[in-house]
Amino acid sequence: MRRSNLPASSAAGAWEALVLDVGEPTRPALRVEAAGGGLLVLRRGDAVLLLGQRG
Repeated sequence: MRRSNLPASSAAGAWEALVLDVGEPTRPALRVEAAGGGLLVLRRGDAVLLLGQRG
């Protein structure tokens, strides 16, 4: 994202909107997923690090 200072808004030269130019979102390196049957999965990329089941 690029950041720049905006001029002060005045009646003569008022600005009406703010546009943000952001990149594509990325997936987090580590994520938690809830699966069916009370399963909880901890993943890094496609690798399963931890598989838990509600007892």
